[in-house]
Amino acid sequence: MASPLKTPTAKSKANLKQGGQPGRPGGKAGKEKREQEKEVRRISRKLLLSPKYQKTLKQRLESGAIQPGVEAMLWYYSFGKPPETIEQKVVVPVRIQHQYSE
Repeated sequence: MASPLKTPTAKSKANLKQGGQPGRPGGKAGKEKREQEKEVRRISRKLLLSPKYQKTLKQRLESGAIQPGVEAMLWYYSFGKPPETIEQKVVVPVRIQHQYSE
């Protein structure tokens, strides 16, 4: 007997999220999550860009009393993951030969 997942009409429900389409957060829950993310981003940017925070940040950096995890997460929530650029400098030796026919 053939497995039901191998028949052409059977579809896997692994990618379906409750109340939505495959691969997309569904319904009200997805909208609420996006709204929460926007609010967290707004609040963390407000904190990071405030002059009072920047003054205390400088003091903590100079004294060595900063908590790196908290600081990194605030920056991540505010501005997103920094772009990762990988620069490759590989020198490939090339041998050029010219042949002239006479």
